[in-house]
Amino acid sequence: MMDIRLASQYSIYNRKQVEASEKAGCYYCLSIFSPEEISDYCDDGTTVLCPKCGIDSVLGSQSGYTIDLATLKKLKQYWF
Repeated sequence: MMDIRLASQYSIYNRKQVEASEKAGCYYCLSIFSPEEISDYCDDGTTVLCPKCGIDSVLGSQSGYTIDLATLKKLKQYWF
């Protein structure tokens, strides 16, 4: 797994990266979803908001992080 301390760099200004991903996940609410489910953004449309909880803690599989529950839990523990 990539360094969890760097995850926040991939959860901001990430719209293109997430849209190019097969799946995405939120390390706040621990949801895993298809990028097609995303409809809300911030930072002038460049940062993805989670379709489940509305928080900007979304990573796409193109970020280099494994999008699974174990990884999301580790990220949540560190960041929240």
